[in-house]
Amino acid sequence: MEQPKISIIVPVYNVEQYLCQCIESILSQNYSDFELLLINDGSKDNSGKICDKYASIDCRIKVFHKKNGGVSSARNIGLQYACGDYVTFVDGDDMLMEDDMLFQLYHLYLSDIKYEIIEFPGLYFAGNKEKEYLNRIQCNLELSKPVSIFNYWFTNPRFEVWGHLFKRSLLQGICFDEMLTVGEDVVFLMEALQRCKSYLVVKEGCYYYRYRDTSVMHKKMAVDYNLFILQIIIRKNKIEDHTIFFNLFYRIIMPQILVEKLSKKTYLGYAAVLDEVSLYDILYSDSPFKVKCVLFLLKFVGFKMMDSILNLIKK
Repeated sequence: MEQPKISIIVPVYNVEQYLCQCIESILSQNYSDFELLLINDGSKDNSGKICDKYASIDCRIKVFHKKNGGVSSARNIGLQYACGDYVTFVDGDDMLMEDDMLFQLYHLYLSDIKYEIIEFPGLYFAGNKEKEYLNRIQCNLELSKPVSIFNYWFTNPRFEVWGHLFKRSLLQGICFDEMLTVGEDVVFLMEALQRCKSYLVVKEGCYYYRYRDTSVMHKKMAVDYNLFILQIIIRKNKIEDHTIFFNLFYRIIMPQILVEKLSKKTYLGYAAVLDEVSLYDILYSDSPFKVKCVLFLLKFVGFKMMDSILNLIKK
């Protein structure tokens, strides 16, 4: 088999009920120049046998059996052995919606290997009921500056790696943090976005995300993701450019201060993040003047006082 154009990485763990549907949705694509990497992460059901069965009838499928180590370790195995120009991730209980999805994406956007990350729509569904589209747009959006990419990402957040095609060369040296049980996708995306110089959001294609009460994403809903993301960024130095970080902080914190009643825990969390940067960094960044003023006041007078001042102004 010649080097494929697209590597599809599927971590598999105890999803025998859905795995055939997932694999069939990939094999039924009328674009065939891909490899499918099935990473069996120590499944205790028949998922591993299902993987082997499909590999025996289609040479594009590679199966890796490993001890259970979590979805991050499974995806890292996939990245280690991926050969395609582009990489995408599909969870073992999800599906690709349209048979011509890969064909459209490749021939419209991937053939000249111009874009480093391509984001395509996703759709939550439960049983036979469609729930909601993620970032369904009317026309394509092309971004090339890091600030623009991050601003778009925070305005239209996608905290999952699925629904993206990554240029494999962009991911060299990037892996999923196997120590994290929540937010591993966010950390991975942060590193990829920081390197990215050509990001494209497209209207074609659709990823079916199966919404289950036992899904990892369902358990994550209780997490304050805005605060969590900022903590990840500052503590792991995922954004070296302070201007990008300050602009993102402003975009996140201001709507919450103006509209929502923040808990003491949330205040303390944001304050701890801001304590990690200096006034010098704020004042001498390239952020807009209003961003500098707000961050300076937050750091100088504190979140509670800032909240009180804004409430007085609103009255």
